[in-house]
Amino acid sequence: MDSQRFDNLTKGLGSEGTRRNALRTMAVLGAGLVGARAFGAATQAAAVDPQGSKCAGMNCANTKECGKGLGCNWWGVCEYKSGNGLGKKGDTCCGNFDCSGKLRCKDKTCTKK
Repeated sequence: MDSQRFDNLTKGLGSEGTRRNALRTMAVLGAGLVGARAFGAATQAAAVDPQGSKCAGMNCANTKECGKGLGCNWWGVCEYKSGNGLGKKGDTCCGNFDCSGKLRCKDKTCTKK
């Protein structure tokens, strides 16, 4: 930005304006912030929870959202279909505490140690 443009910008910011122009500017800025925030939240949610990768205990709307070996219960929470609350070999997991017996969680999958 050259010095002429900078001077014009600062003069414009410092000059008196009408209340209507000030309100219009605030409305445009507010709408831009709300839109950017909504877009950011949607993008972040998609990056964190791809469809079918949710672990036990995570909120869900249907079973398709839950990982392998998990189903969405009527409370809207992913739970293991095995019935004992732990994942079997090949089931989706988020930590070793999700896997049964001598299994461990590696790359979000219950595998043998």
